[in-house]
Amino acid sequence: MTAFETISGVDDVESAVEAQLRMLLDSTAGTGIMHECVNAWNVNDWTRSWFGWANGLFGELSMEKHEVGKRLLGKAIRVRTPHIVFRK
Repeated sequence: MTAFETISGVDDVESAVEAQLRMLLDSTAGTGIMHECVNAWNVNDWTRSWFGWANGLFGELSMEKHEVGKRLLGKAIRVRTPHIVFRK
């Protein structure tokens, strides 16, 4: 959830927002869902396989950034496996 804070106040830097969203999705070990306490050295190692609060915040943040005109939800963001595509 700390990664959310980095981009929650960014309104003008689309590339920074996209980089943080990609970092979050790349830490899901291909599941596309947020986990609790991801090991920075091993994305397949976490303390809880499903973290609803973090998933909700990720969805809310994605929608918020779309609403301020960042066009992020129209881009395909690749998770290692499978693909997650945000659409308008």
